[in-house]
Amino acid sequence: MKIRTLFASVSLGLLMLLVGCSEGATSSDISDVENSPAVSEPEESNVFFVPEVEYEHILNGTKTSIAGKRGFIYIDKDVALSATSEDLIAFAEEYIEGSDLSWFSIILKNSAGGVAGTGVCFIGSDIYNATYGAIDSDGVVVDPYGSLLYEDGTYEYKAF
Repeated sequence: MKIRTLFASVSLGLLMLLVGCSEGATSSDISDVENSPAVSEPEESNVFFVPEVEYEHILNGTKTSIAGKRGFIYIDKDVALSATSEDLIAFAEEYIEGSDLSWFSIILKNSAGGVAGTGVCFIGSDIYNATYGAIDSDGVVVDPYGSLLYEDGTYEYKAF
């Protein structure tokens, strides 16, 4: 199933609530933002392996300690729509499954290069259920259009 069918008929929605925070974080820990290098040898046929994967710390509500870490990529929406379910599975298995991330976002860009305002968010290291919809500045879906469910070796889109 092509990702195009997953994104074609969706609307945005609210998804995430962060719980907990890390004790003992220092101000240098909080200001430290980790960025990983681009994939050294991307699979050119898989569009999700081309963008640089980025990581940022998530702070608690008072911004005094680190509550977790998020990962994200920016990808052109038209390019993402050309991907297959197998492309998304390979990417999710490589970067999301088994990670220590609070969430991972695939943030879609429009044809002019700006953020389209939509994306896909995987909570934690769960690759079996992701939400597509309008995203906030942290890449969290705030207005869900539907879910991407990983079943029987493929992703299936279910609109809300």
